[in-house]
Amino acid sequence: MSGWSVQKRVVEALSQINEQSKTEGSQSLDAIVSEALLVLCHENKQKAPVLEVTKLASGILLGRHENQEVTPKLIGSILRRKLGLCTNRSSAGYEL
Repeated sequence: MSGWSVQKRVVEALSQINEQSKTEGSQSLDAIVSEALLVLCHENKQKAPVLEVTKLASGILLGRHENQEVTPKLIGSILRRKLGLCTNRSSAGYEL
């Protein structure tokens, strides 16, 4: 087998792994929370209550036929620990 055909097979295999990784990453809860935040950004919201982000994330999961239940505590943790965003306590609860 020539070096060129081996190289071509390696590139094809890596391309398939890359596409699979993108698909799996876009379905992660972190990605879904990011998507929910984008919805709020497109609505020009000045504040993003964690409860509202939770409801949007739940809606996205429901739309994708996922049975994963999310809570404001879980979403707040993702916002802080995974996405590096700070939440502040207000009279209505935590918000960005």
